[in-house]
Amino acid sequence: MAAGSRRRVYVRGSGIRCALGDGREQVSAACRDGGRAPSLRDSVHTASAGAPYCGFASTEIQGAESSLYDHLQFSVTQALADAQLSAAERSATAVFCGSTACDISDFERRYRADLLVDGTCLPQYSVGFGVLAGHVKDHFVLGGEEFSFNTACTSSANALLVAARMIAAGVYEHAVVLGVEIFNRLSFEGFHAMMLLSPDACRPFDAARNGTVLGEAVGAVVLSCRPGPAADGGQPFRVLGGANTCDTGSITSANATAIRRVLEQALADAGLDRRAVTLIKAHGTGTDNNDQAEGAAMRALYADAPLPPFTSLKPYLGHTLGACGVVELITLLACIRSGFVPGVPTFASMDADIMLAPLREHLAFGDGILMLNYFGFGGNNSSILLGNGN
Repeated sequence: MAAGSRRRVYVRGSGIRCALGDGREQVSAACRDGGRAPSLRDSVHTASAGAPYCGFASTEIQGAESSLYDHLQFSVTQALADAQLSAAERSATAVFCGSTACDISDFERRYRADLLVDGTCLPQYSVGFGVLAGHVKDHFVLGGEEFSFNTACTSSANALLVAARMIAAGVYEHAVVLGVEIFNRLSFEGFHAMMLLSPDACRPFDAARNGTVLGEAVGAVVLSCRPGPAADGGQPFRVLGGANTCDTGSITSANATAIRRVLEQALADAGLDRRAVTLIKAHGTGTDNNDQAEGAAMRALYADAPLPPFTSLKPYLGHTLGACGVVELITLLACIRSGFVPGVPTFASMDADIMLAPLREHLAFGDGILMLNYFGFGGNNSSILLGNGN
């Protein structure tokens, strides 16, 4: 479908719970203050001190055996209230959920509880990739269909893309898009085994980077064919376009050529020239291969044009895996709503192979076009273009 023939798609509401706090105001305030220091998580398969982890900020949640459904309902309630969808509008609202681990955290929680009662018990729970979207649809009485995405770290970014395209094409009026990732041993130990976890901090694009820091978050975004109420009087952000590709050359390694390709396709889908982009939100995991490939792709895309300012949000949020598409979008827009783009507080020295430096200080920001990039295991790459100007 040509860009000119599509319906407009607005970011109408959002809700979030993450390492920076509960809700957009807490999140933007924490970013302005430089974020929060991650806590330590032990690893059951090593005698080492474990690794830093960006767990939920709320003191009521830390260390508690809260169900992921509590966090999910909290974020969706916020998003629906922010969007002010009527009962009639909710009846035309579909649910799109992106997650890497889905409900594994809840599975582990219940299994630990059962082991305290019977040390020989075997898990016999009903689990699956569709349970989170189904729960939200039923709990909030939403009338559309439900869709689930499990494409590694691009999961909720792809959920956003597909939801926006369905609204643009007139299939749905509104969509609730979820990004869900809660601490679970399976993910944490897997990244630990691959030696991808930093022992101290996430330093995207820095010469001294030594791995990523994982984090947990639940975010919900309401997309709509109508902008809804503008509580702050500002221009609402619109989804201008985007693209998803899958490079099957490697299970875990990123490829610069494939990343550049998805960026070019996203710009073409949005009908934009690369020079129109005001800011790039990089994936920026702080791992050696991802940052090198992403840096090379940005250099190639802007080989004969000025590269826009770019940043990474993982030093603030941790890498929230399949949730980062939704969670980083909410965080970035919350900060922009407060008048700034967060710099990368952990960046100190240029990498001679990458030769690119992200924002070090916060950047004043108002209207503009944003490119949000996400890259995952298996070579799944996604890029989304947002704008809030006329």
